[in-house]
Amino acid sequence: IAHADASAMHNQIEKVRERLKTLDIQVQKPILPINGNDLQEMGVKKGPQIGKILAAVTDAWFENPNITREQAIAIAQTMLW
Repeated sequence: IAHADASAMHNQIEKVRERLKTLDIQVQKPILPINGNDLQEMGVKKGPQIGKILAAVTDAWFENPNITREQAIAIAQTMLW
């Protein structure tokens, strides 16, 4: 949209998709040591707070995929109080 029609590459997105298919890249999905049920057992009510905590734990996982359950719980606890 930001480009003039003369310089726009109308098929750019499709070409990127085709290229990604050829790269055979696998993105590792985080396996977190805690989940929403664990947070509810800690007293967190269902809602956006659980998502925020799990997002912080996910960020920590990307920094260290070997994050322990205790470390994840510590992250959660810092966000609760």
